[in-house]
Amino acid sequence: MRMTVSTTTLLRVPVSLVCLALCSLAQTQSNQPLRDAPLPPARVALPQLGSGADELWSPTQERALGRLIWRDLRSQPDVLTDTLLDAYLHDLTRKLAMQTALPDGITLRSFAVADTQLNAFAMPGGLMGIHTGLMLNVAQEGELAAVMAHEIGHISQRHFARSMGNRKNDGWIALAGFAAAMIAARNQNAQNGSLVEGALLGSQALAANRQLSFSRDMEREADTVGFALLQGAQYDATDMVRMLRRLGAASSFLDSGAGASYAKSHPGTTERMASIEGRLRSAATPANSEQTPALSFLLAQARARALLAISPERIDDAQTHFKAQLTQSAKHSRHAQIAAQYGLLQMALQTQQWTYAQSMWTSLAPLATLHPWIAAQGLELDLNRKGVLDFNVVVRDLSPAAAVHVLQIAMATQTDPRKPMLSDTKNLNAAQSTLNNWLSQHPHSDSAWQALASVHQRKAALIVAPNSREKSEQLAYAAYAQAEQTAAMGVWPSSVNRLTDALRLGESSVPVPTQNQWRARLLALRQIASEEQGLLDRLK
Repeated sequence: MRMTVSTTTLLRVPVSLVCLALCSLAQTQSNQPLRDAPLPPARVALPQLGSGADELWSPTQERALGRLIWRDLRSQPDVLTDTLLDAYLHDLTRKLAMQTALPDGITLRSFAVADTQLNAFAMPGGLMGIHTGLMLNVAQEGELAAVMAHEIGHISQRHFARSMGNRKNDGWIALAGFAAAMIAARNQNAQNGSLVEGALLGSQALAANRQLSFSRDMEREADTVGFALLQGAQYDATDMVRMLRRLGAASSFLDSGAGASYAKSHPGTTERMASIEGRLRSAATPANSEQTPALSFLLAQARARALLAISPERIDDAQTHFKAQLTQSAKHSRHAQIAAQYGLLQMALQTQQWTYAQSMWTSLAPLATLHPWIAAQGLELDLNRKGVLDFNVVVRDLSPAAAVHVLQIAMATQTDPRKPMLSDTKNLNAAQSTLNNWLSQHPHSDSAWQALASVHQRKAALIVAPNSREKSEQLAYAAYAQAEQTAAMGVWPSSVNRLTDALRLGESSVPVPTQNQWRARLLALRQIASEEQGLLDRLK
């Protein structure tokens, strides 16, 4: 049995250790980073509290580290890749990040991690992981936003680069420990995770006492930036205090359990609450203790809970939770009641209980205009009931994220391109346009690239002439989409091979400017693959 480093195991190690462990890449720079949609200009001028980070670790090198870390994280089953949940976290991250200018070339990429811990983490290159345990145990979106704003503070202040400079003597200890873990994770003969965890935690213990003071300084800085971001995004700033109080309680009552994780890795909770309360008094910020949770937030919570229900026990627990929520919210919160109905219907769709799903949809259908996620459930149910889909209707009635989600469901549920659903040119062109627009803002969505490749393959299948220019063009675009899909997953050799195929197939059919763009991309992918191989060689 092949042993791997699980996401949970990696997250037990402070981010600084991961950064230090990968510091051997500091001499290698990427000429062309993976593309990200740019954030709008900052509307609030925030102080750059950190200094001198570029002298130790450039943003270009940080992006390279982030790509490598993402490849390992993305391969873990605990990292959720649901389009709708990703879109919710992306929009929340974007709303917060509009208030600050990030380091040169660094862009934020938030993702959900299936883990019960009340935790979140930031990593090099703008990566930000949000545990489902955190999402499911906050009462307001503002509390979740407070944690995310704090993590953005770590990224904006270059804490990874600065921690390297502050811990020069500890760097070799952490590097040796992480190198041992990486090698063990790739060892086909390893039988369990004890060697990996022991290597990581052993190196952590040697350096822990020398890290605490500087970590607290960085926490204060991240709080300063996070507080400003929360206010700038029009959230109730007292949500940060409420969140810290919630985490402090988790640390007190679950000191040896999962709930304490965030409080342990973010020290000084009581001190931080006092500091933020002082900021609230100075800013004369009114507290709003009677907030009504937003429907989008409650639907995201419900979707996360349903997606985690992958075993009979979890299915029973989730159904019990939603039914209790439905009963309790009937007299108090209309939004909570809708979210409970949404959760029950989502679980019925996942488990293919079509009769029960149809009965749930009967009560939800009148509410479809309240949120595109609800409307998407109705279309998903129609896909099973009717077996057809007019994608022009999907584009007209749904948000971009919901439209892409429904398209992915449609592409996955029908394998015969000659059936009516999404096999006529009009529907396929609408799907292609929607995916291209989505990917221009979400280039790391490997599932969307996969759907785009399928669209081009189906368009090619409709062309009868076997060697026509049009058929070669569609197959070339399909190969390009597959190259970007594997690149988004960090599988560089496959990406290089598929992009080479795209250039061969499109030599006489794809416009020359597009071919030139593909060639430039191919060079960049080869450079990235070379950098990663160099790092792995150093870790042997």
